[in-house]
Amino acid sequence: FFSWRMLAILPLVLVAITWPTTTTSPTHVYTDWVHAHTGSSNLDLDDILAQAGPTSFLEAVGRSNYMWIFEIYDSADLSGARLTKQANKAAEALKGICKFGHADVGHRNDPKLRQQLMTDFHITPGSLPSLYFISRTVFPPKPGEPKGVRIPDTKVKGIINFLSATLPNEVWNITSAEDLTAFHEFGDQPLSLPRALLFTEKKSTTLLYKSLAMFYQGRLLMGEVRDYPSLVTMFRITKFPTLVAFRVAPKYIKGKLSPPPVVYYGSLAYDSLVDFLDTFALTDEM
Repeated sequence: FFSWRMLAILPLVLVAITWPTTTTSPTHVYTDWVHAHTGSSNLDLDDILAQAGPTSFLEAVGRSNYMWIFEIYDSADLSGARLTKQANKAAEALKGICKFGHADVGHRNDPKLRQQLMTDFHITPGSLPSLYFISRTVFPPKPGEPKGVRIPDTKVKGIINFLSATLPNEVWNITSAEDLTAFHEFGDQPLSLPRALLFTEKKSTTLLYKSLAMFYQGRLLMGEVRDYPSLVTMFRITKFPTLVAFRVAPKYIKGKLSPPPVVYYGSLAYDSLVDFLDTFALTDEM
C-alpha cells in the first residue's frame, strides 16, 4: 500500500506528492489525490482521515462521481488477515473503473476514528477484514444506512461479478431509427446534453462502459450501437469498437454528418476515455 508520506511510483505515472496543510479543505485533499493517482493505486485512508477528519473526508468521497472500494481492517486484531493481495489484483483488473483505498479501525489507537468507521459502515465485531463498495450514484446515501455496501466475495472474480450485477445499465441500446430518435429526444430535454455513441459488436454492455455511463450520469448521454448497418455507414465506421462524441445531434446532409462527430482514437482504458469524454461532458455545477 502507498502512504501519502511516500513517493508514489505508479504505472505510467511518476508523482511526488506534497500534501496540503490542515487548512486545506477535505474536498481538495480528495481531489488532489484523485488527480495524482491511477486506479491501480491504493489510498491510505487512515492518514487522510487523521488529517481531514473522519466525517468530512468520507463525505467528500461520498459526494464524488467515482466508485470506490475500501478494505477496512483492524490492526489491533492479530488474528485478522489483510485483503491486500485481493484488492491490488482487483484494482489492476478493473483498471480505473473503481478507486481503491484501505482503512484501519485500530489506527493509532484512535478511539474517535475507530468509532467513526465502525458507525459509518455498520461494522460488527469479527466481521473484518472486509471490502466495501461506495458510490453515490449506485447507492445514494440515506440517513441511518451504511456508507458502503459489503462485498461478499473478496476474490477478484467475485468483486467483478459483484460490480457487474450491481451496476445499473444507464447506456442506451440503439438498434433502430426509433431508438436513435428517442436517444436524441431524451438528450434534448430539459437541457441539451452532449452525447457519446459506442459502435460495438458485443452483445452486452461491458462493465467499463456501464461505469462510464454512471460516472457521467446527468452530464453526458451515452449510447451503444449494435446491429444497425445504416447508422454504421452514416457515421463512416470502419472498425469495432469505435467511440464518437458530439455536443448536439448531427444532421445528415448530402451524405455527410453536420456538425461532424469527434472520433476517439485512444486506448480503451478508463482514464484515457475519461480524459476524452471530459471535454464534452457538462460540469457538475451546470
